[in-house]
Amino acid sequence: MFPNLDTNAYNLAIKDPLVWSSDDWNFPTGQTLNADWLGQVHRGTPWQTIFLKATNILAAPNGLAVWENWTGDSDATDAAAIAPVQDWHLASLLASLLNTNDFRSVPSVNNPDTNAWLVLLNGLTAWTNTLPDQFDMVVISSNSPQASIIASAIQSARINQPGGFFRDVGDILAIPQLTEQSPFLNPDSDISDEAYEIIPSQLLSLLRADSIGSIAPANGQTLVQFTGYDGHAYAVQVSSDLMNWASISTNSPVNGTFNFMISAPINASQQFYRSVLLQ
Repeated sequence: MFPNLDTNAYNLAIKDPLVWSSDDWNFPTGQTLNADWLGQVHRGTPWQTIFLKATNILAAPNGLAVWENWTGDSDATDAAAIAPVQDWHLASLLASLLNTNDFRSVPSVNNPDTNAWLVLLNGLTAWTNTLPDQFDMVVISSNSPQASIIASAIQSARINQPGGFFRDVGDILAIPQLTEQSPFLNPDSDISDEAYEIIPSQLLSLLRADSIGSIAPANGQTLVQFTGYDGHAYAVQVSSDLMNWASISTNSPVNGTFNFMISAPINASQQFYRSVLLQ
């Protein structure tokens, strides 16, 4: 009956909720540069700011085709590259650039201690709507049931990642309890993008990614590559028992990685390697 009806008018994976024209955005003005308003930065598409929510349009049934139709981009490769979910990596990068804390004191996104996550959530702010369409700002308490739900969801998501760890800070944005399924929000109301994304916009800059290693053979030797943050120094350490570690080199990543070669004898005992953030 309505062939031109937009069936994705309320699809959170495609557009910001409650945004129907350019006048509906509330861009930050006169504020100190920080990550708290990261989700309000325009991403270049007509209806979407930087995407911090969890719904992945590319993972939905026929999702890529839906996104192609929405954007008018019929090139599947190009359409996938500009999908909102790709913003997770951009948000991680921008949050690290806006972080002025000593990286050695910034907790890892792979912290296995649930209590540490509760402490990290303590004092952050959230929007809540205990009554439909009536929103209030609240300060998150570490002993609140909502904080426990979020912390448990983070740990569960980490365990279910390949290898059991997040590779990037932005990977936590796939956790719906931080946004669309926030325990602070009543889904029966019309909810703004700011209300959905307020928790991750504060949380991202409080975390750092771990340095992750990979190996590959290279001309009879072994090439080891570690990830890391440009402008920071990492020590490569070696151990034979995973208990006693010795530093063998200091490295500074370029474009997010650094390499070193292992040329161990054929009959050498098993060795383990790790990288440790120095500064």
